Amino acid sequence: MSTIRIHHFLRTAMASVATAGMVSAFAVASSATACVSSSSGGASKGSATGTVQPQRPAKSPYYVKGWGTPVFNEDFNDPSLAQWNIHDNEYANHDWSTVKKENVTVKNGKIILNTKRLDQAVNDEKNEKKRWYSAGFIDTVGKFSQAYGRFEMRAKLPTIKNKSRGIWPAFWLRADNPSNGGEIDILEAYGTPDAVNGFDPAGRSQGTLHYTQDGENWTMTSKFTPKRIDLNDGEFHTWTLEWTPEKITFLVDGQAYHTVKKTDDPRWKKAFGSGDPYSIRLNVQVGSKYWGTPNPTDTADRTDYVVDYVRVWKYRG
Repeated sequence: MSTIRIHHFLRTAMASVATAGMVSAFAVASSATACVSSSSGGASKGSATGTVQPQRPAKSPYYVKGWGTPVFNEDFNDPSLAQWNIHDNEYANHDWSTVKKENVTVKNGKIILNTKRLDQAVNDEKNEKKRWYSAGFIDTVGKFSQAYGRFEMRAKLPTIKNKSRGIWPAFWLRADNPSNGGEIDILEAYGTPDAVNGFDPAGRSQGTLHYTQDGENWTMTSKFTPKRIDLNDGEFHTWTLEWTPEKITFLVDGQAYHTVKKTDDPRWKKAFGSGDPYSIRLNVQVGSKYWGTPNPTDTADRTDYVVDYVRVWKYRG
């Protein structure tokens, strides 16, 4: 074989080897790409990169449209009641009972504020009363307060029909600023039989705004819940307040029944439009001049005000 033909043969052979190497390399690269596509499981169809889009976080079960998630959430699973103050050895206004911490208990994710008839009356010489009952009272003063927002409670009332004269449960707010006499009574219910007003409050509760605490002129507006909703049926119900800089709306079981606007009274601005934060109160009293005093015949020896939860949402504007 001549030298020229040998060189030509060698160049041809080398070119063939190089070409085969390139084909093999391409095949390996193609195989790797296929593996990457396969590992994506086709989750990003039509995407060259196989990027998986992030999922939106699940909404809180307590999310409310327009209000978001609660900033205060009390399900009463903590027996220490860390978010609350428990009152003890006190007297409440208009009351014929003594406030005692023993009348506040937490059990099975609920708080019970009870009233009890005592074996022996407490002699209140200052107010010239013999206090035959004890009752429970908690609040969030110094621990939680807020201006505006959505406040809600789910509870079962202690107003046993025709066996709860003087029993007076409440869910209410007062301003932290002592110069602000505003008060929002989201719920007040009254036991029966009633011996004062000639009005039967059985099965209903009352929502009230107070602009001041000045004697008989303090009540601005008040309304009872609709008769069609029986709140004395032994079941749990919800009471809600939606408070904005423009108005306050009272709801029961999700139904609005009373709305007060800032234009309804010139005292609104100071009481409810100043931005003063309000704290929460839960209590039950026994006896008043408005709804009658208790007695062994018409008032049960024990009643239970059972609260399932209290939640508050922030006003978002």
